[in-house]
Amino acid sequence: MTRAQDEPRAVERASAAWLAVALLAIGVLFSAIIPPFQSPDEFDHVKRAYLLSQGQFMLTTPPGESSGGMLDFGLASYATAYSVLNFKPERKLSADEVRAASRIEWAGEKGFSPAPGTGYYFPLVYLPQAIGLGTGQLLGWTVERSYYLARLLALASIAAILFVSFSLVSPGPLTLALLVMPMTLFQFASASLDGISTALGILALSAFFRLSIEPAHVSRWLLPCLVLSVALVTACRVHLLPLWALVAIASLRKKSRKPLLLGASALLLVLAWLATAIATTVDTRQVVGAPTVEVISYYVRQPLALVDVLATTLATRELLLFYRDSFIGVLGWLDTRFSRGTYFHFSLCITLIAFLSASWAGIRAEWVERTTLLLAAFCSCVLVFCALLVTWSPHPAAVIQGVQGRYFLVPAFMLSLALSGGRWQPGGIPRRFAFTLLTLLVGFSLFSTPRLLIDRYYRAATHAAPSPGPVGSTVLPD
Repeated sequence: MTRAQDEPRAVERASAAWLAVALLAIGVLFSAIIPPFQSPDEFDHVKRAYLLSQGQFMLTTPPGESSGGMLDFGLASYATAYSVLNFKPERKLSADEVRAASRIEWAGEKGFSPAPGTGYYFPLVYLPQAIGLGTGQLLGWTVERSYYLARLLALASIAAILFVSFSLVSPGPLTLALLVMPMTLFQFASASLDGISTALGILALSAFFRLSIEPAHVSRWLLPCLVLSVALVTACRVHLLPLWALVAIASLRKKSRKPLLLGASALLLVLAWLATAIATTVDTRQVVGAPTVEVISYYVRQPLALVDVLATTLATRELLLFYRDSFIGVLGWLDTRFSRGTYFHFSLCITLIAFLSASWAGIRAEWVERTTLLLAAFCSCVLVFCALLVTWSPHPAAVIQGVQGRYFLVPAFMLSLALSGGRWQPGGIPRRFAFTLLTLLVGFSLFSTPRLLIDRYYRAATHAAPSPGPVGSTVLPD
């Protein structure tokens, strides 16, 4: 790489470092506000991380129960202390409850606890959380300190992955807007799987475009990085399997058999893992009415039934509004909502940023990559519905149940990169306006989200009659 090429790359790395540090700081702030286990199914994710810290790679399934593992009673007690908040928006935490939970120690005794929802996820993605929990237990810390160390290590891993990603390809305003949405920041600050999987998805997209832009001037580690990131994210997010198309395109650009063999081998390993996980995981939480394989076979034999249930689902206005709202941010256990106007203004702002950040620079050289990203994003969205249809919706389904807007976040990042391309550069009135809107979005997200969380978890609503004020004053109701 020449000196003229190296200077812009140094600027990109510096910008990437600042962005990673900013996201880390915001994540720490959110983590200080959000009580433990408030992300959907976070307790199951923490269970899986704990089991990994104990050397358990696969879940076990006792007769008549869902899949899970042996869990320390102290960790179970700590989670129970915060389960009183789930689905109860009127329930607040008291200082006494927080202090009591903070004193819970690791018990050293275990009992079986189910965690079937995590049985399909490749457990190594939980490594940062597992290291945090294992280290805390080894040092004799309380469960709370161990839990927050797990959160911090997960957040630091996300920041590190995003630093590498943004060093490869500078993010456009739409990518940054998606990163500062309340739902994204909330999940980054939790100990669940979403933050790590989202960061790995962004890394895969960035590595793909860097390979496409400069196939002859990239480090040897970049293609293995693409394959590894795609393998990890698809082994825990089955709807992102279309990302393997990026590996195929990048391998063809290299004009060598080795990249194709590497990608094909990794894909086979991922498919073998998914097949094993589906075959060995038992989930009794939702009664589908038929085994997963049987449901899949039904829709393969009757594709028009699949089209019909998809069309009915997407024609249901209430569901579409929920997808929009939960994409932007229905926080907690889907029990913490912004106002209607907030969702409207967020969606309007993101739509305008998407329109303004579209770039035609390098479109001739990048049309294959951009088209691949668009197709992969579309297929991933369809797979979201298909996955929930066969695993969560009572069979035969009238509508598809269980779909949340946050499942479409990585496809949205695919769309963002397809619109802006790998040579996006700020400049011109449209792009300046896009960054102005982005600044407003950042400010609003960082102002409104902490207020909502504080109101949800700590500040009880009071309805006491207002006391008389001084003569001549006006007392307004809350």
